[in-house]
Amino acid sequence: MTRAYTNVGQGTLPSLSVAGPITPVSTQQMTMPLWGLALYLFCVHSFKLPIASVGIVIGVLGILMHSKGLIVPAPIAFMLAFLAWCGLGALISPYQAVVTDTIVDYLKIFLIFFVAINACKTLSQLALFAGAWVTMFALYP
Repeated sequence: MTRAYTNVGQGTLPSLSVAGPITPVSTQQMTMPLWGLALYLFCVHSFKLPIASVGIVIGVLGILMHSKGLIVPAPIAFMLAFLAWCGLGALISPYQAVVTDTIVDYLKIFLIFFVAINACKTLSQLALFAGAWVTMFALYP
């Protein structure tokens, strides 16, 4: 497929009128991390099952099993550096119990973010994720 380009003052930009199609999600694109993320979304938004952490564990295991396509963008690296800094600060803090609980919460957020980044690698997977999320908001406001 060819894209049309529009000349703009200082360069060329892809034309927005010729967008590529979003292909349907096939069974090969429904990966284990995407299933884990979908389970997490269902549990968090519906409150029907208390197994949101199981969904994230499924996602992390799926990522580790297929580590050849691991994505570590800058926000994940920055969050890892932040968690390391928090760990160093916890060692000298007079309030270690409070700091440790907060670090555990940030670690959970990191794992959710890590799974979300690595589960949605293609445009179809991202569209499925966004559709599932909007559906959860619609079904369970």
